[in-house]
Amino acid sequence: MYKITNHIEDVKEAYQKLISKINEPISKSNGIYNRYKNPIVTAEHIPIHWRYDLNPKTNPNVLERIGFNAVMNSGAIKWHGKYVLCLRTEGIDRKSFFSMVKALMVLITLNFGTNRV
Repeated sequence: MYKITNHIEDVKEAYQKLISKINEPISKSNGIYNRYKNPIVTAEHIPIHWRYDLNPKTNPNVLERIGFNAVMNSGAIKWHGKYVLCLRTEGIDRKSFFSMVKALMVLITLNFGTNRV
């Protein structure tokens, strides 16, 4: 049991480290937009509660239930003062769906939310 608990804690720690990373602009710019050092969203940015069933009764071995292969930025808008991304999210089974994501701080933190359509 110790190893399993430690595993999910490692996953949570790695996720927190990833989403709290400050993204720095690269010095080159064309005057219209800036490029940044790190991508704003990757498959690793998908929340832990989407990937794992965190209930010990239904998932005692803390197995990843839904694996994700890739996330692609399909579009972004500013809506009610916040940036919203429409992302094409691809599972390891190659099936895709769209995720609507609110950017809490531009290019730093993303909130995938818990509502599903």
